[in-house]
Amino acid sequence: MSKAVLLPCVLASGAFIFAGGSLFAQDRAVIDLLEKKGLITQAERESLLAGKFRSENSAVTVAGKETKKITLSGYVQGQYNFLHVRGGTLNPNPPDTNTFEVRRALLNITAQLDNGWGAYITFVSDPTYRSRDFLENAAITFNAENYGTATAGYRKVKFAMEEVCGANALPAIERSIVTNYFTTGSAGSTATIPDGRLGFANRHVGLYWDGKVGKEAPFEYGVALVNGYTDSIQYASEYNNDLSFWANAQQTVNFSKENTVTGGLNLGWSRSDNTAVAVGQDSQTIGWNPFIKAKFGNLSLLAEYIGAFVKNGRNATDADAIPMGTNLVAAYRIGDIEPVVRYCYLDTDGRGTPMAIWRWSSAADEGVYDKAQTLFVGMNFYAAADAIKISAGYERGRFSGAPAGKPAVNNADGDGVRVQFQATF
Repeated sequence: MSKAVLLPCVLASGAFIFAGGSLFAQDRAVIDLLEKKGLITQAERESLLAGKFRSENSAVTVAGKETKKITLSGYVQGQYNFLHVRGGTLNPNPPDTNTFEVRRALLNITAQLDNGWGAYITFVSDPTYRSRDFLENAAITFNAENYGTATAGYRKVKFAMEEVCGANALPAIERSIVTNYFTTGSAGSTATIPDGRLGFANRHVGLYWDGKVGKEAPFEYGVALVNGYTDSIQYASEYNNDLSFWANAQQTVNFSKENTVTGGLNLGWSRSDNTAVAVGQDSQTIGWNPFIKAKFGNLSLLAEYIGAFVKNGRNATDADAIPMGTNLVAAYRIGDIEPVVRYCYLDTDGRGTPMAIWRWSSAADEGVYDKAQTLFVGMNFYAAADAIKISAGYERGRFSGAPAGKPAVNNADGDGVRVQFQATF
């Protein structure tokens, strides 16, 4: 079945299941009430539930009575983009982007099983993703009560706070140039080396542990042992199947119910990354991501620094590279209105980056640059208890400087207007 047919079928099936699932929730509530009132025994309750959920006439059939709950959630985003670029080197006046698109359509299915076990699968349609058969997450979980949660499967490691945040919860319409630089691009794929994107973090297959200590002001931590290759449910090739290691920690301080500050550090180490060396040469990446989040009443703030040491990481040279970037975000909620401002700065330290991290275009359109910065100003409007979100924003970007070993380039400036409509369920 083609991918164009697969996702609509998955979404249609999810809607059908959701409609039937609401009826079963009512049935379960009635059966639970009968047991609570002493009208049936626990054994009779389990028998009734098993029979109810295995009925051939039911809209949903749950295979085993150990399945306690199935939850469907997701969101749909429609978006308009007008992006104008001028002054590039390879093509000083590339065509404008002037288009509507289905930015994302996502469906998540979560199953709660007995004794702390669970699982979840997420399907997504996103035109900026590489081919991944629409599978965004697929994992088995075990909740160890007061200690934490173990996960085995395909999900994101905790690195780059904008990337960890769900796309439906971003204050700005798109993730920043810094986040996209560090987290997009196929790590280890020689085809992506010329444009410089690091392909670090994002989703990996492996083992995860997320722990928490305390409730009022929790200390949270995590570790992961996963495949080194980014955004793939299997290894990339015979020469790029090394494992990578990740760790994170953060502490929250509550000054009051409305005033909290969280500070933390995310770390990662991986071999065979998106470096500028031939197969068989030494290559590794060490990444660090200190951050601080704060909420003071209606004001939300995020400041994060992302840096990495990339062995033999510069293009056309054997020199190491230490790219770095900063995201600064502020949002202020006034009723149903939320103004947003974000400033971002990126220095690739000679690796280079295309303007694709800003406009998702071909790197050949405007050239490859060493540094970039952007300023976003926008507004979010919420309705239907925040299930509906309408966003509009303007972003100005400048890309400058030549990567190592490349000829001089002209600065490239970009102006972008985006409008997004989002429904979350």
